[in-house]
Amino acid sequence: MKPRSAVAVVLLAVLAFYATSRVAASKNPTPVVTDAPPAPGRASELLSWLPSVAQRFAAALTWATGHTPFLIALLSVVVVVAVVRAVRARMPVPQDPQRLYTTEQRAESFARAGGQCEYTGFLLSRCHRPAEHADHLHPWSRGGATSLKNCAAACARCNLSKGAKVLPAWRVKLLVRRRRRYYPPGVDTAVGQKYTERLAQAQPHRGAA
Repeated sequence: MKPRSAVAVVLLAVLAFYATSRVAASKNPTPVVTDAPPAPGRASELLSWLPSVAQRFAAALTWATGHTPFLIALLSVVVVVAVVRAVRARMPVPQDPQRLYTTEQRAESFARAGGQCEYTGFLLSRCHRPAEHADHLHPWSRGGATSLKNCAAACARCNLSKGAKVLPAWRVKLLVRRRRRYYPPGVDTAVGQKYTERLAQAQPHRGAA
């Protein structure tokens, strides 16, 4: 499942819960108590909210039990998306025969990155640790090519935390934008390549003169 699809599913679930609570609250409004003395202290203020929260939650639960088909449909969509994602992740893909980067590829990747990790660190800034690993941005186990176009200089911590995960599109765009500041002039800052894409680019164009 793509990141945008996951966000859409989460937002749909949040909006559905918010709608249920609003509808339930409109049917069972909380009585307004006038001339009530203010509760002394922050702890007392928090405790005064508990009855209202419990009442809203109970009302939302009552509304949800009366709209079972809608909730079942929403849950079915989430389950189907999760199953499709799990199946796609386990489907066999063509893998590059070259598993590890060569010494030359590793040195070139580190030189382009200035010897520093290229991944995102604190507050979306560039990681400040030194480059230690030549990492497949698109994981090798998922069909990533062992090429400089798919290589990112990474510290041991970032590389191990990333593992075989596919980074979301916004993090890849952030990396490409960041590379424009330190990559040598004239070097393509694009990153990410599958083995099948590399093979397709290596084949001569059909019908060429």
